[in-house]
Amino acid sequence: MSGRWNRIDAIVVGAASALLCYLASRFDFFCDDAFITLRYAENLATHGAPVYNLGERVEGYTSFVWLVLCALGALLPVPLPSFVQGLGAASGVLLLAASWSLLARVLPGERLFAAVALLALAASAPVAAWTMGGLETPLFAALCTWAFVLAIDVQREPRARRGAWLGVVLALATLTRPEGALVAAIVWLVLAGWLARSPSGRSALLAMAGAGALIVGAHLAWRWSYYGYPLPNTFYLKSSGDSGVMRAKGLAYLGLAARELGPVLLAASSLGLIFGARGARSREPSAAGARAVLAWIARLLIPIYVAYVVTVGGDFLDLYRFFVPLLPVALVLGAVALSRLGGGTPVGVTTLSFTIAAVLLLFHGRGQHAVAERARQVAEPARAERGIEPVGWTRLYALRWAAMGRWIAEHARPDDRMAVGAAGAMPFYAGIYNLDTFGLCDAWIAHHGPIVSNRPGHQRFAPRSYILKHKPAFLLIGNDYTRDTPVPLKRDRGWEAQGYVWAEAHVDAQRYGAPTSYFHYFLLRRDRASERASSPYLRF
Repeated sequence: MSGRWNRIDAIVVGAASALLCYLASRFDFFCDDAFITLRYAENLATHGAPVYNLGERVEGYTSFVWLVLCALGALLPVPLPSFVQGLGAASGVLLLAASWSLLARVLPGERLFAAVALLALAASAPVAAWTMGGLETPLFAALCTWAFVLAIDVQREPRARRGAWLGVVLALATLTRPEGALVAAIVWLVLAGWLARSPSGRSALLAMAGAGALIVGAHLAWRWSYYGYPLPNTFYLKSSGDSGVMRAKGLAYLGLAARELGPVLLAASSLGLIFGARGARSREPSAAGARAVLAWIARLLIPIYVAYVVTVGGDFLDLYRFFVPLLPVALVLGAVALSRLGGGTPVGVTTLSFTIAAVLLLFHGRGQHAVAERARQVAEPARAERGIEPVGWTRLYALRWAAMGRWIAEHARPDDRMAVGAAGAMPFYAGIYNLDTFGLCDAWIAHHGPIVSNRPGHQRFAPRSYILKHKPAFLLIGNDYTRDTPVPLKRDRGWEAQGYVWAEAHVDAQRYGAPTSYFHYFLLRRDRASERASSPYLRF
């Protein structure tokens, strides 16, 4: 198997892509946070302004590249969420193609072991879940994996042009997720160990650094001039909170991830990190260098990257999206380690090592199926214990909040304002100004809001005085404010004194697109309540 594809390569990648898309479609969810970027994308496509609320420059999205791609989709005559799911599927296929190209370089002539590794990647629950989940995860993983492929090519034949292309891919990865800067630094350091002593190597390294710095530097200059801060608003918010508590939450998150990713994946990763630089004997001597480059990248990247995830407190979203970019390199090196058991030895030994790999694939697939089934539940004890929302919960409430957004759009005036911390689907479909009470899309809250939690992304919250300053007509605050059946309305003298009443929205499934009809409870400004007193879908 060489760097150039043939029909068999296309068949293997096509089969793995079909498996991945099938498993991704079974999750059938679109993350509420993805709608934040979609709102930015619609404003960029329609008004030429990458903003959450028109007239307010706040960088509340994580991925600039994903935003631009979503904005292009907003220009097409298709529903934007459907376009983004298609973009995620395409990114997933790109990830598998990159992984296969990586396997071609480290395991030439070992298609069977390579196919096992690719199928294991496609069957992994985190990869499948986040392929069509609406976020930039599959694109970031694909760009990182392609960068590893290009790094091997640069090490083999150090040329300035190849170095520049690698720098471009790493820059795009950095503008897709901030962790891309860490990946770029490690790739450059590993290559510098091989190339710094030769003139052609130094030229490749300089071209790589120059191309990356030009792209990232231009974006940083634009960000600072447009948004007024050197880093995204999300950084200032998510770096808040007690660092010790955040690390403890991150360790708990890592423990659950290690348990659910499974012993097969962990064992393969460990073997790959230890033995991956050697690998099986190959018909192509250059494969040894490719394995060494990849192994050293992994040895530096995996522990530093995992430590970073622990430091920021892990994640409240399910199925370990932050670890998805590490899975391809871990599985590739695991395949190299397994192939070493039979490389250059009699056919019987090779057959035995491949049989072991195939059995491990079956165990891995069964384990990942069980993880996916647990994650698809709306409530799951192990996740609740660690403050993680199961995919089933995320799916249900994204659909409910989208339906509530349509309810608000029907009951609001164009100049009305709303305030809600679930800043994705509800404001996206409501189509009016929203005060993001958790501060992802509000600079004042991200920098000055009181710290109320150590949950990642939810550390700060808008104080009452700041909310009242915005005079929202629809104020959605508190916990557990949706019900399947109606309940008595609350009384709150504090909010009533400020001109608000508790209200009940009847969110009819057929009318507003909810999975089932339900009731949503919120504070409604009294003057707007009197205007809508005749609505059959409102009670106050």
